[in-house]
Amino acid sequence: MSLSVQVNKAVEMAFKAAGDLIKTGSLFKVTSASFNFTTGGVSTPLPAAITIDILDVTTKSKEVTTNEVIKDFLLRTKQVQSLTTLDYIVIGTEKWQIRDVNFSNGFTSSVKVMKGSL
Repeated sequence: MSLSVQVNKAVEMAFKAAGDLIKTGSLFKVTSASFNFTTGGVSTPLPAAITIDILDVTTKSKEVTTNEVIKDFLLRTKQVQSLTTLDYIVIGTEKWQIRDVNFSNGFTSSVKVMKGSL
């Protein structure tokens, strides 16, 4: 059995062991389809979503202002090509903007996210 398969199985086992701490979210990328130079309007199609398992690993939420909260999420990212091209995560009804990718090894990723006035 290859090392890649072993690591993938270990990640699956770890996320299963976390049980109800795991949330299901959707990753989105916002792109512009076209720009109208006359009116300055931008046509933006609905972004495609990637469903992903998320674990909130924040030790202490940082409140930037009364309307902004920063957290760290651990993502199971085998099905995602690159997190640097994605803009935000939706968990339930909450939208979290991806601020920084702390690390990504192809199996899991740690991202800093911000919720609030985006």
